[in-house]
Amino acid sequence: MAFLFDANTIRVNDVRQAKALATIDHDCKIDWLSLNPGTAHRLLFRDKRHRLYLYDLQKHERLALLSDCNYVNWVPDSDVVVAQSRDELCVWYSIATPDRITKHAIKGDIEDIIRANGRTVVVVDESPNNQVEYELDEALINFSASVERGHFAMAVDVLEYLPLGPETTGMWRQLGLVALNALCLPVAERCYAVLGEVEMSRELRKIQRLARSCAGDVKDIDSGLHHPTVMAAIAVMKKQFSIAEEVYIEHGHLEDAIRMYQSIHKYDEAIRLAEHHCYPDVMRLKTEYLQWLLQTHQEDLAGDLQEREGNYEKAIALFLKSGMAARAASVVAKHSQMNYSQELLQKIASSLKAVGCDGKAGELYEKMGMLQPAMDSYRRGHAYHRAIELATKHGQFAAVPMLHEEWGNHLMDNRQYEKAIEHFSQAKKPLKAVDAAVQGRQWPRAEHLLGVFEASAPDASVIPELRVLQEKLGDHFSSTRQHQKAERCFLSAGAVHKCVQMYITAQEHEQASKIAKAHMSQKDRIELYTGLAEKFENEGNTSQAEELYIVANEYDLAIEMYRKNEDYVNMIRLIRKHRPEILDDTYRTLGEQFESKGNFSKAEKYFCEGSGTMWESAVSMYRRNGRWEDAKRVSKACGGKSAFEKVVIEHAQASCRDSMTAARMIASTGLIDAAIDHSIGLEDYSGAMTIAEEFGGQHRIPDIHLKRAMHFEDIGRFADAEAEFLLASKPKEAIEMYTHQKDWPAALRVAEISNDKDSTTSILEASARDLIDQGRLGEAENALIEAGKPQVIVEVYLAHDMHQEAVRVCRSHCPNLLSEVMKYSSSADTMSSSQQASPQRPRLPAGSSARDLVAHAKLLEEAGEYSKAIDAYLEVSNADLSAEQIENVLVDSAVRVATHFLAQRYTEVANKAAKRLESLGRFGIAAELYESTDRIREAVDCLVKADEWERAIELTKQKLPSITASIEEQHRAALVKSGKTDQLAGRGDTVHALDAYARSNEWMKCLNLAETSAPQHLQHYVLQYVKVLISEDKSNEACNTLLRYGPYNDPESMQIYRVMASRLISNYTPVALEKDYETDILHLRNLLLKVLSGHDSSSPRSPSALMKAATRDDANDLVEYLIVAHLIWIGSVCRNNAIDGSIICKAAVSLCRYCNLVPVDRVFYNAGFECKRCGDISMAFFFLNRYLDLVDAIRDPDSATIDNSDFLDTDIPSPYDINLPHAVHGDDHLVEEARDWVCKEARTRKQGDV
Repeated sequence: MAFLFDANTIRVNDVRQAKALATIDHDCKIDWLSLNPGTAHRLLFRDKRHRLYLYDLQKHERLALLSDCNYVNWVPDSDVVVAQSRDELCVWYSIATPDRITKHAIKGDIEDIIRANGRTVVVVDESPNNQVEYELDEALINFSASVERGHFAMAVDVLEYLPLGPETTGMWRQLGLVALNALCLPVAERCYAVLGEVEMSRELRKIQRLARSCAGDVKDIDSGLHHPTVMAAIAVMKKQFSIAEEVYIEHGHLEDAIRMYQSIHKYDEAIRLAEHHCYPDVMRLKTEYLQWLLQTHQEDLAGDLQEREGNYEKAIALFLKSGMAARAASVVAKHSQMNYSQELLQKIASSLKAVGCDGKAGELYEKMGMLQPAMDSYRRGHAYHRAIELATKHGQFAAVPMLHEEWGNHLMDNRQYEKAIEHFSQAKKPLKAVDAAVQGRQWPRAEHLLGVFEASAPDASVIPELRVLQEKLGDHFSSTRQHQKAERCFLSAGAVHKCVQMYITAQEHEQASKIAKAHMSQKDRIELYTGLAEKFENEGNTSQAEELYIVANEYDLAIEMYRKNEDYVNMIRLIRKHRPEILDDTYRTLGEQFESKGNFSKAEKYFCEGSGTMWESAVSMYRRNGRWEDAKRVSKACGGKSAFEKVVIEHAQASCRDSMTAARMIASTGLIDAAIDHSIGLEDYSGAMTIAEEFGGQHRIPDIHLKRAMHFEDIGRFADAEAEFLLASKPKEAIEMYTHQKDWPAALRVAEISNDKDSTTSILEASARDLIDQGRLGEAENALIEAGKPQVIVEVYLAHDMHQEAVRVCRSHCPNLLSEVMKYSSSADTMSSSQQASPQRPRLPAGSSARDLVAHAKLLEEAGEYSKAIDAYLEVSNADLSAEQIENVLVDSAVRVATHFLAQRYTEVANKAAKRLESLGRFGIAAELYESTDRIREAVDCLVKADEWERAIELTKQKLPSITASIEEQHRAALVKSGKTDQLAGRGDTVHALDAYARSNEWMKCLNLAETSAPQHLQHYVLQYVKVLISEDKSNEACNTLLRYGPYNDPESMQIYRVMASRLISNYTPVALEKDYETDILHLRNLLLKVLSGHDSSSPRSPSALMKAATRDDANDLVEYLIVAHLIWIGSVCRNNAIDGSIICKAAVSLCRYCNLVPVDRVFYNAGFECKRCGDISMAFFFLNRYLDLVDAIRDPDSATIDNSDFLDTDIPSPYDINLPHAVHGDDHLVEEARDWVCKEARTRKQGDV
């Protein structure tokens, strides 16, 4: 039964067994949930955000199905799910494979699911009066029900008639897996055969034959399926080798188990099994294993085997053969009592040098007495301490300073500055010691060392370096306000500017000025004065600030200062003297400022003091404010009659309601022309005529007719406009009007009336050009000939390739052009249509096709005009052609012509062609052209764009080595970005490949590569991978990884062991362990045993001996974890193999000593249970009673008290000294069962006492 425990939590209970199966916490309120109708193994639920989830109660896994779900439900009597997501109907016929989903587009909302009469439909409400049914596949629904009920034959019958597709493939796979788990092998075989997994199907067929043979005379395959051989074969097929081994061992088939491991090439497991069970042919197995390792070139594993067997020289040889020189050296160091040959040691040392283990190589060279190779190896491996000891030991004292210097440089690279100072001092390199002190921020020591060095009168060659250090030291003293020390350092370093800047920042201006005059140039002093002036300005001392600004020639700053203080008199004084070019702008700004404040008199003052027409701003100011008399006064005084007239007109317009009254008002002041212009401007031409007649302005009447004509023209009354133009004696304007309207007959008529021959010619020419634009060349020809311009039509004919017509017109009307036109026609070279301007180069007519352009270029080439031909080809490349065509034109034509006929233009042509091809993406040929002109960088860029990295790198190596490293780095970055890490490793870039594998979580590739090619990095990546596994709660895999590649004994690894052991042991479950957990505990035990035993074969190898011999404080807790793992594993092994129960009991009781590591309630429950099972009722009562006390303390920590008096004389920790678990082990039934037993036993004891 599934129900809501609260709004965000689902609880699933088994009603029959009265226990909780699952508790599901969610991040949002849940509004719908339902278990599947068949087996109730799957739960569907939806939250308020309409997200749909599926929870598998067997696997305890949650999966998101839909992000927006409007409707969801199970199909009645089946495990088929129907849901709606927006406008899609989603159906899961096999919910076991939720990625297989069938979708249908719908237009409404799902109302119901109806299953009746052998069909299932989904009812969708598409509109208020229209419901549509979508029928589901009944066969697929029946398949789901058959699988859930175990009717495999019926499920096969359903699938037989369905076409094989993505969804049915998932169903066949689901059926095969379920049938295999149910040991229905014929059905599983059929499923895998359909899926095309021939090997699986064939293996199932073999197992069925084996089951029949094991069944004997019964010939019942079901009875043979439980035979040990068949069960083991099924486990092997599932790759569950540990289960197969357990089956073989439990039934005494040891050799079969060994042969199983040999068949899958797990010889180490076979040997382990043989040794554990005292198999007599263990040596034969080891020999075969060694031969197999050598045949398969696994010399490293063979070396491990030989080392374990005590064949150290053979192990060394195998390690060297596999390229693991460090392992070979570790064998020599671990077993130094052996007498190794010099040749072998030399070979190991050479291999160590080859893989970069120079420190160990040096030790071997020193052991062989080869001093110089040992010294060189120590230096390469940065083992300077050993190198110095070696030099001192053998009297090479002259090399000691050099070694100290190298050691100091190495420490500087590693940012160990304090140690570097000592070594530079011993190497007598004082400047390097000072630099180390500065970089290490040890300022007093740096000052002392620098003073000692300055007192020693250094050579001139070190002065630049000395000044750099002095300046750095001065920067520090300046930042800490130690000005005198900083001044001394800055002046010694020649950094006078920094010294002055320091005093200016500290507001010690006198000292700053003193130093500036003594040590600074004029320019630097100006900067100083500017800073001081700004200070005085901020203090309000404007006169002194002005003086400093003037001295520094910073006039604008002084002006700005007065502007901010509104001292306009001084501001204008400075502007007039130093910035006269902005004087007018200043007057205007001030006038506008005072106008905005309403101070019109001051505004007028500044406006009128400005030059030019700035007084107009004062007039505008008065006009805006309605003070017309003031406006007239200013305009008359400053602008004269025209300005006065303008103001009068504006006054009349503002004061009078109609235009005639305004015009009379203007005329009354004697401004007759202005009154007429005012009426004309308002299109009151009758009023203008009246004013002219009344006030004696007859001389303006023609002008009034002209303005009226222009008005008629604007409104389209061309006949009236013509009449007015003629009354105004302006026939040309009438002609221009008709010309603009392209009314050629009317224009000719007016020209004839006015007897204007020039206008007649112009009209004819303009009409001809209009006809040309319309394509009416014949009519245009007549008009141009009539106008006496035959050469224009000749140019038009030539532009249209009408050469014969052009020749005809020339012969008839302009024979002087005949020879030039004939020449043009014969050469097909089009000339410009106008001969009046300066000569231009030949060009083709507009609109010519690319083919015409190419033909034109070829003609130029054939005529020997190679430069023009090249230009033509280059022009063709800009046409709308394909990239391939443009490439052919540029390379096969333009570049070819330049190569063979015009070598001096080859570089230009090749570069232009390359640039054009590069823009088209033809990077390969562009790179070749760039390379031919020695533009190597551009060629390399093209090759990089074309992804031809090898060519690019090779070209840089040959022509431009300075950028080779950059290109190679870009290549590496591109490989990493594109995920081609294998190529990066194949190129030998191991370090970057390792990092890329680690970043992409390809840990197995990373570790394999590190193990084979970079063993010095193996530990780092192993530990990183282990940390990832632990963070993902995969401590068992982390333990296996450390067993495979480790272990390591550094502090970081020790902490990892602690975290991993704590997590594995905290999962301890009393009474019975799962097989996987038993294996995990065994691996943990073996790992801790290796870690604590170290690399010395003489060290103790058993947990008890390790516990007694533990001397390292940092390993004590690891020893305790080892003992806990050992006790848990011993108890589990004895229980699973039916060994003496007293051992199990002792192991369980011993675990109580470590209840600070193992959950305390589980430990005491397990101890009481095992004692009870062994018949030790007293001890069982003792431990289970403590278990019940702990349960009460866990459930109610505030009120519970635990009596620890019975444990005072034991080494079991007090419950008050450890952290109790947050939850009790076991359910209420388990606790109550233990409580009933303890109470019963207590009553029995009490009755016995009575």
